[in-house]
Parts: sequence; structure tokens; C-alpha cells
Amino acid sequence: MGVNFVSPERGFLGGDVFFGRSLQKRIQVDENGMADEGILVFAHLYDPSVGDHAMEVRSVKIKDDVFIGAKSAISNGVTIGKGAIVGVCSVVAKDGPDYSIIAGSPTKVFGEEGHLITYLQFVN
Repeated sequence: MGVNFVSPERGFLGGDVFFGRSLQKRIQVDENGMADEGILVFAHLYDPSVGDHAMEVRSVKIKDDVFIGAKSAISNGVTIGKGAIVGVCSVVAKDGPDYSIIAGSPTKVFGEEGHLITYLQFVN
């Protein structure tokens, strides 16, 4: 039932990273990913508006070279694209494009392509 790390030796997980205990096999982390402190990742979502609290299960994919800022939450059904940066304390409920900067609650795209320069402008 464990999380699928494509290359576990080629990435970094900070302390208190939590992968939802049920359905961890639906979560995939590709190479060179980095997750800061206190990240939450879930492949399921309970919908109290549906009878018997139905559970919606959708895979999560974190592609190569992604950085996820501290205290962020990744919802089910999300793909974070290659080289993306997720800002601190973000709630990721929809896909993040390759080489983008996404941040907020819910996330918005703040930059794409050549993201290092855009990121430096974003944080200054």
C-alpha cells in the first residue's frame, strides 16, 4: 500500500510529510522531487453530501523536479507538472502545468517557463 517513488534515492522529503494512509498506492512521485516540512497528499476525498459518505478516489502524480513548499496540501486527482514550484501553504486542487509556479488557496498559476526568474520576482 506504499507510495510509488520512481527513484526514492533521488528526492527529498522534509519532516512531517503525510501521505494519506488509505490508497497510498495511487500516489506517484517521480525523480528529483523535493517536499518541504508538513506536506499533506491525499488520493481520496470524502464527500459528505453523498449518502454513506462516499469516497472519491483519484490518483496523484508529482512529476520530475517538482518543489513543494512547506505546509502545502495536495488533493486527489492532481498532477503537478515537471519542474513546477508549489508555493508555501498552498492548497493544490487542480493540475499545475510543467515549469510553472503555483501558489495560494486554491492555487493560481503565477508564472510558466523559465520559472526561476519568475519565482525570484514573485518572492521579492
